[in-house]
Amino acid sequence: MLTIEAVTASLCQLKVEHLDDKQWGELFRILRHKSMAASYYLRLRNAGKEHYVPEQIKPPFLSAVTFSEAQTRQVKIQLKKLSLLFTAHQIEFVMLKGAAYVAAETPNSYGRLMSDLDICVRYKDLSGTELALRNAAWQIKELDDYDEKFYRQWSHEIPPYKHPFDGVSLDVHHTLFPPVADKSININQLFVEAQCGLSGVKYPGVEWLVFHSAIHLIANEDAENGLRDLTDIYLLLTQYQQTFNFERLSVLFCESGFVTEFRLLQQLLLEYFAYQLPSGKIDTEGLNSLWFNLRFWAVRWAICPASEYIAGSHQRIPRMFNYIVGYSCKMPILLLMRHLGYKSARSLIKFLFGEFYFRKKSK
Repeated sequence: MLTIEAVTASLCQLKVEHLDDKQWGELFRILRHKSMAASYYLRLRNAGKEHYVPEQIKPPFLSAVTFSEAQTRQVKIQLKKLSLLFTAHQIEFVMLKGAAYVAAETPNSYGRLMSDLDICVRYKDLSGTELALRNAAWQIKELDDYDEKFYRQWSHEIPPYKHPFDGVSLDVHHTLFPPVADKSININQLFVEAQCGLSGVKYPGVEWLVFHSAIHLIANEDAENGLRDLTDIYLLLTQYQQTFNFERLSVLFCESGFVTEFRLLQQLLLEYFAYQLPSGKIDTEGLNSLWFNLRFWAVRWAICPASEYIAGSHQRIPRMFNYIVGYSCKMPILLLMRHLGYKSARSLIKFLFGEFYFRKKSK
């Protein structure tokens, strides 16, 4: 069984010289569970360390790489389709997250897996976007009335769409964070600073890519893919080190109201990758406060994979604390209490009466 320190050293910092065959097997299982096997192997190859991988472990790694390459080809096809669709309807859009990495051909895109595509359109273009998608056979995911209201009134995205023939899911954002939160992201600037990539598709500038990945990681209740997201950030920062505008990054965090999240990002990068993120225009005030240390303790554990192959990794209290804090970042406290209360009650009712209790009745 691996220790947390061993996982950090080998998985994040690529210090693999000390691993034996059994530990390699355990590490692969952790990576496969987190959909990181392909990207990790390619990182090893780029660092000239793939020869440390035992021969019996290489085939599963190479299989993961082959699978990721197939998904990347599919994503590129979808990028072209979306470009043609929205160009025909004169709707400006920007790819986000995993699909943006593919469009930009960033170093972290190689071997990276994704469960859906994410785009951002201007709020005024939402109705036109939905009309264009429906005309192209995209179908909206069936939701109950509460979830539909949650997306439409409180979320930063509309209900997800899925294409019945391509089998692709699409999340349509109109900003990067729930508008009910006390934040002020200048989404127009995202469009201004966007760059053109594959098939003429736009993607955010690299500072925006890091910013979005960071707030999605830290100011969020779901940290299931946290280690993957933190690795994305690290690779973007280091691969673009010579041209990256660290001052611009700090301004994005500061002006949008995510100063604490920036400081947490600094500590996480230091903890997992031994990387010091320059502070830019953000000072170090508040690093010793009780609240900051509680949040760091929680998100640090939330990011760590909970695995039977990692000793002491099943820490429920910090993960639950991070879940609650993540939700509280996204909505006012009264709305949060109402939302969590409803979700808890609904889970109980589903347990008692079945999954289909809340399904909308056919008209």
